[in-house]
Amino acid sequence: SELKEAICTNLIQPHFQPQVSITDRTTIAVEALARWYSPDKQQMPPPAVFIPFAEQNGLIDLLTEKIYIQAVQQVAIWRRSGLDLKVAINLSMDNLHDLSLPDRLNAIATEEDVPVDRIILEITESRLATDHSAALEILTRLRLMGFSLSIDDFGTGYSSMELLHNIPFTELKLDRQFVHGAHSNKSSRAILESSISLAQNLSMDVVAEGVEDQQDWDLMANLGCNLIQGYFIAKPQPADALYPWLCRQLKP
Repeated sequence: SELKEAICTNLIQPHFQPQVSITDRTTIAVEALARWYSPDKQQMPPPAVFIPFAEQNGLIDLLTEKIYIQAVQQVAIWRRSGLDLKVAINLSMDNLHDLSLPDRLNAIATEEDVPVDRIILEITESRLATDHSAALEILTRLRLMGFSLSIDDFGTGYSSMELLHNIPFTELKLDRQFVHGAHSNKSSRAILESSISLAQNLSMDVVAEGVEDQQDWDLMANLGCNLIQGYFIAKPQPADALYPWLCRQLKP
């Protein structure tokens, strides 16, 4: 009941983390990451706790839609101020059971005057879809509408290859556990090299998350990654805190 109330009253809000081009360091997109805000500054459960809890207790559809609406509204605000950014928004595999989902997401984007090609839907593998046929139909319809589809935390779930084979993903996102420190870890580097090669052969963009230092950045550049995300660039921040950072970056 506490989690549901927090979702309904917008106490769970998106923070935004930039994704920058590895070639010229310009911000191409931001990822919307759910954070539980406490008006009285108490320490609230982190996403690793409340998101699985939402999945397990029938609240993930409500949580996803609330974050999606807030994130799309923020993109619209940025667009009006001259910042044309894409936004990556996470979908749980558990969201992919409702065949009305594509129409709802498209209607929200239309209402906020945000083109759907500015929205990247990240599909996580925290839990397996119980109805693969429904998930395939929903994701295919989203792609046909013009949404981009990203497979998140690639390599951490045993369904990754099946999903890549069946679903028209446009982006592959490398999990942080393979990225940070890979310059000194042969196993991680081999996984990254094979994953990036696979994505390139499938004409997919590659995003590396968890880039924490210059060595991580240099390795991703050498391996041919497109976009970089991590604390080396910027931490997730509320929109009003991130806006000055974005404006400074755009100055010549």
